[in-house]
Amino acid sequence: MPKRVLSQFLTQVNEPWQRVDLGILDDRYRVCMVWYKGEYFPHKHDADEFFLVLQGSIEIQFRSSVVKLRRGESYLIKKGRPHLSRSVRGAHVLVFEAKDLSTDEVRNLAGFR
Repeated sequence: MPKRVLSQFLTQVNEPWQRVDLGILDDRYRVCMVWYKGEYFPHKHDADEFFLVLQGSIEIQFRSSVVKLRRGESYLIKKGRPHLSRSVRGAHVLVFEAKDLSTDEVRNLAGFR
């Protein structure tokens, strides 16, 4: 695989919640860049998910708490934990997740609205 320069991908990811895959590890894990803008619906996954903010800031809301991340900060969400993500001004985020990650929408979850 050729060398990747992350700054080249920043211009490719400019639509809300758009993702660009950067690589697949051991045919099981995906590394991707995502443009966070606005609010993504409440959901949960069947595998862990790791975020590293490259530019901007995001919030990850859980039932009873909010984690705020800025450039250079990261967070690991354990599988099965309902959450929603948002960014008011937009953020480029490097995401590490299972290649076949499933996203289950969580409707009417107390604490999200």
